[in-house]
Amino acid sequence: MITADGTRESVHEFAQAVRDALSDLPADEIDELTDGLEADLFERAAEGGGTDAFGDPVVYAAELRTSAGLPERPAQPRRFTPAEQFGASAAAKWKAAVSAVRGNAFGAWLIDLAVALRPVWWVLRGWVVWQVVTILLWDQSYGFLPISHASDFNFWPWLLLLGLVLISVQWGRGRWMRGRWARGLLLLISIVAAVALLPVLTFAINATWSQSSVDEMTSVPTSSDGMFDNGRQVYNIYAYDSDGKLLQNVRLYDQDGKQLITAPDETYPDYGAQNHYGESFTVTPNPLGSGATGWSIYPLPTKAAVQYPPFPQLGPLAPASETMTPGASAPTPTPVPTPSATPAS
Repeated sequence: MITADGTRESVHEFAQAVRDALSDLPADEIDELTDGLEADLFERAAEGGGTDAFGDPVVYAAELRTSAGLPERPAQPRRFTPAEQFGASAAAKWKAAVSAVRGNAFGAWLIDLAVALRPVWWVLRGWVVWQVVTILLWDQSYGFLPISHASDFNFWPWLLLLGLVLISVQWGRGRWMRGRWARGLLLLISIVAAVALLPVLTFAINATWSQSSVDEMTSVPTSSDGMFDNGRQVYNIYAYDSDGKLLQNVRLYDQDGKQLITAPDETYPDYGAQNHYGESFTVTPNPLGSGATGWSIYPLPTKAAVQYPPFPQLGPLAPASETMTPGASAPTPTPVPTPSATPAS
């Protein structure tokens, strides 16, 4: 009894598996193919083969299809993930939009222009990503290019910029990272770059303007701003004679006969300055002169802090007679007459 019940259950399960393998067919065809299936299976099991002789129900169903002249069961369609479904839907909508725009002459011209400008976008995309990375890493924007001053060369920012632009261009050309995940990542980066383009341009313009202002402030002023020596402001002049003594009230002129004036403006009654010790003081014109002349008589008086000459006294210059020409013999000293002795009286 138990064996009969077990056989009956196994036959029923096998027949149901066969019907499941035929589920793509209409119900009437399934009934026609499986009519009397359980009876045939019971008969085969009773002949001594048991249920193990039935084989694979899928193979059995395929044999029934072949005997009836029906096609094979179609492959089960693959289920797409939500992300894949979203991507496919977006791609379909994009293609439909492009087709609609290409429907008129101007739209077709605009799309062709955009396609021709793709290399420009690849470079711009790398530049935008570089701007975002430098702001995040160094908390600053270098402007349009990593140049802070004309004489500076920022190696790492330049290397990062060139590397990101190269990756963006090669990625856009389809030469690097062609996998599905790479295409998704490229799409994400392109969207982020497009969104960040306007803020990044604003940052770059402001940084460039600020740097230009700093360069103007640190540049060497013109002659109308005073006297400068290699970029260092000269606010007073001390003159020494050939013996190294400090001279007072010296009037200085240039090769064109113009007065040498250290004041930023000849009409100033005074002006503020600072020495290399950080002390602030006020420079005034020499009282011996009036107007611009007072600013050309050195050394100039100072107020608020006493300014001393750089050297109280210098060593004397060697006389020209002491400088011998190579090959010349030393002058013979003139003999001095020796006074004769006075005889004692």
